[in-house]
Amino acid sequence: MNFKKFQLQEKIQSLISSGQSGLLLACIDVIDQGYQKNKDVSEGSFNGFDIIGFKGTSSIQDLLKDLDFSKSDDFHTGFKAKATQVKEHDKLNELIEKKTNVVITGHSLGAAVALYNFIQFRLDPNLAPKIKMLVCFGMPKVGSVEFLQTKIGKALSTSPQLVASDALHFIILKEGSKQDVVSTLPNSLHQPQTDLLDFVVYSALKPASMTAKFLGTHLHKLTAYRESFEHLLTGTQ
Repeated sequence: MNFKKFQLQEKIQSLISSGQSGLLLACIDVIDQGYQKNKDVSEGSFNGFDIIGFKGTSSIQDLLKDLDFSKSDDFHTGFKAKATQVKEHDKLNELIEKKTNVVITGHSLGAAVALYNFIQFRLDPNLAPKIKMLVCFGMPKVGSVEFLQTKIGKALSTSPQLVASDALHFIILKEGSKQDVVSTLPNSLHQPQTDLLDFVVYSALKPASMTAKFLGTHLHKLTAYRESFEHLLTGTQ
């Protein structure tokens, strides 16, 4: 499977194919289940894929994890701690062992958790064959350039190898010169390399408030990602 890559500055020439768009929307549905049920981990499926999703910040404890980092971190200290906590609490290794075609997905803090655990799963020779794809929505900056390049490279090259353009999707909403504000923070850390980022034009059913637009927070809501994809699929983007 191969998601189309959309750069904001370029006119979109083709739509996401029906199967690909369905998987994207299914990932959003699974993450949303986590928000609705206040569960760190949620599961779903789509066209033979098993989806494991991680919700974003929704508690004081999560917020403290968001703020627990330093510019010297290889990987954001709080995000790593959250990823490890969730992995152990929800027995994710055992869960994945029972599956075959796994898509790891997450939003915001959950996207950082998804990336860290994707790397851990892919570096485990018993789990690597089961992990097929990573889909992150509105992921914050998570680590050092060296760590991200080295660890993501190893995760992809572990047998069976994955192709970056097929397996990795770091999706960020943009509107004019602004992008999802969370994807720009914290300033001292970094996103994965630019050619791995998928920028999608923001579109929503209802206008955002002036405050949300000023702060850029309207570009971070999971509903904004859903509505932007649905708008894109109508061909009116």
